[in-house]
Amino acid sequence: MVPPWGLAGLVAAAAVIASLPTVTGGFFWDTPGLQSGGSLFIPFFDHLRPRSLFWLSMDLDRIVWGMWAPGYHLFNIALHAFNSVLLMFIARRVGLSLMVAAFAAGLFALHPVNGEAVGWVFGRAWLLMAMFSMTSFLLYLRYVADRIPAAAISSALFFLLALLSGQGAMVLLPLVALHAWSVRLARKNVLFVVLLFSISLLSYQYFFRGAGGVSQGAGLPGSGGVFDAFASLGFYLSRIVLPLGLKAFPILPGNLIFMIAGIMPLLVLYVLYSEGYRAEASGFGALLLLLLPAMVVAMDERSFPLGFRYAYLPSAAFCVLVAQWVGRVKNEKVSRIFQAVVLAAFAAGAVAGAVGWDDPAGMWQEAAHRHGNRALLHANHGAALLRAGVPPDEVARALERALAMDDLSDGLLQFMIRLYEASGEGGERRMYEALVSKRGKAHADYSMGFINYKRYVAHRRDVGVLKRAVSHLESAVAGEDSRPLAYYYLGMSYVEARMYGKAEHALLKTRELDLAARYLDETERVLALINSLDRAGLKNMPALPGWGEPAASQAAGQ
Repeated sequence: MVPPWGLAGLVAAAAVIASLPTVTGGFFWDTPGLQSGGSLFIPFFDHLRPRSLFWLSMDLDRIVWGMWAPGYHLFNIALHAFNSVLLMFIARRVGLSLMVAAFAAGLFALHPVNGEAVGWVFGRAWLLMAMFSMTSFLLYLRYVADRIPAAAISSALFFLLALLSGQGAMVLLPLVALHAWSVRLARKNVLFVVLLFSISLLSYQYFFRGAGGVSQGAGLPGSGGVFDAFASLGFYLSRIVLPLGLKAFPILPGNLIFMIAGIMPLLVLYVLYSEGYRAEASGFGALLLLLLPAMVVAMDERSFPLGFRYAYLPSAAFCVLVAQWVGRVKNEKVSRIFQAVVLAAFAAGAVAGAVGWDDPAGMWQEAAHRHGNRALLHANHGAALLRAGVPPDEVARALERALAMDDLSDGLLQFMIRLYEASGEGGERRMYEALVSKRGKAHADYSMGFINYKRYVAHRRDVGVLKRAVSHLESAVAGEDSRPLAYYYLGMSYVEARMYGKAEHALLKTRELDLAARYLDETERVLALINSLDRAGLKNMPALPGWGEPAASQAAGQ
């Protein structure tokens, strides 16, 4: 008989071996600060904001590894191995035998759908969220078994840490309530646990959730609605149950087949409960609850390349559910053969998926070919080509395709300027010219003005960068008088230059054009600051030092 920690070691080893090919995967699109040494890494206590622990882990990685990408991937692999072991102990706590619990953990360690969360550096947010969520749930199960108040308090604290890693951890509260119902936990104990979890949730909402500034404007289509929510549920369930032919960063297919596949689990849940399979109904309900974040995002960001990272924690519930059914098989030989076949198939899929991350250029080229109208995919393809050392013209063609897409976001623009600059001399000028060609001069001026404003406020050193921001944004509002964000960033640039009269005019124009009130709070805050400066007689203070000097380099295209 293998001891528990021996089995845990085997599970961890399986997770490491299957994920090891991702070590050579490098960085991806939303790691521009990593690639450029920029200001991506914000100290934890400088900005209390969502995913604070994730950003803190990135800071620690940078201190330890510098710009050595394999170190970041090794951290992800270690987290996945630890999560796999955690799942084994959770499975034991919910009543599975040691060998069946090890099977559930091994299935999770090798599940191909987890390749994205492990192989993508920024998939760590989902790994951390899963680690703290599973730890919280394990401590909650300890409280259910032994009624130790310290276990419930610790569970609530780990719930808060999970929220600080990813907002999707909010589903842990209804998940705990579902389990308490399934085991018929006493009412006073349920109220105690719910109270503690609610305190953690309210603390997160008060101190962290509201942090942040003006939306960058993702440029995504409108709400997908309930149809897309159920289509996403069906899509993810199909890939968790049958992880065959997985493609990196898929576009959610909002079609009728997946929508029906998303509704069917509700009927299955009803049948399980009505037939008295209370434990199985609880496990299946947990799987559906853990897929809620993907459904919510699908409703808000229709046809966006969500990827399989949203399936990481739900796949853990699926593995426990499969293990529960395996545990019901009376013939031990049949059970062992089934486990061996499933583990071997999942191991082959996991290794094949992990190896795919070793060819980012090919991966992004395929994704861009499958979904040719997504700026994100073309930009990633260009970045992968640049890292592969291909000729600059080929990189430029991929980047120009990204600039022509309708879903081009401000955040993606900040990434692309770094790619242009890394691909040769005159990067800012070449990107400006490409934007003028693809989207017109007004849009190009807004984009370059936004980029230069963001670059200036990151360090507040080079006044020439702020001058270029003002020059571009003034041209943008002159060419198109109906863009509230152009006026907003022009006003904020004037504030940085201490030109408060002009800033007030631009921000008042923002308020006039911002009919949806998306930027109202931040606009009113800055206007109130300008009014207080006026009352103190400081509104007409001297301009920023160096503002009157000629800029070291003029704005591109001026």
